[in-house]
Amino acid sequence: MGKFIAFIFAILWVQFAEAQVTVPASVFSSCDNVTAFDKNSIPDLGLIIYSDDEETVWNALRLAIFSQGKGDTVVVFVLGKAVDTFMKEQAETEIFNIQIISDAFLRNGGNIYLCASCAKIRNTDEIQSCTITSMEDLYNIVQKSKKVLTF
Repeated sequence: MGKFIAFIFAILWVQFAEAQVTVPASVFSSCDNVTAFDKNSIPDLGLIIYSDDEETVWNALRLAIFSQGKGDTVVVFVLGKAVDTFMKEQAETEIFNIQIISDAFLRNGGNIYLCASCAKIRNTDEIQSCTITSMEDLYNIVQKSKKVLTF
């Protein structure tokens, strides 16, 4: 029975691998040509934030600040649902205040990059504390960083 399931899985995998996948041009936009990340830098830590959970984002930024305190260079890339978290208005008294912790990270010399296409989908071209950029910069952050964590 196990060999039969493996055989079926292998057939499905071959069909999947040979499938022609067409991506609509609307998925790619002029936003993909925007770059801001210094390609000559080699960050100690690259943090990719995708979660829209405020506590998760807050803790990712806490780690970024802690790492800066240890002498590491840290860059953050925000995309997908996390963009909503960075766009949200928050009261200063909120426990997981993203703006306050983002500002602390930036004051320590960090950079927060934000996916331009994700911002465009949300009808915004400016998000406080973030530099709007592209998948090319996300790629470079992943390639250049000594370590990469995702949240």
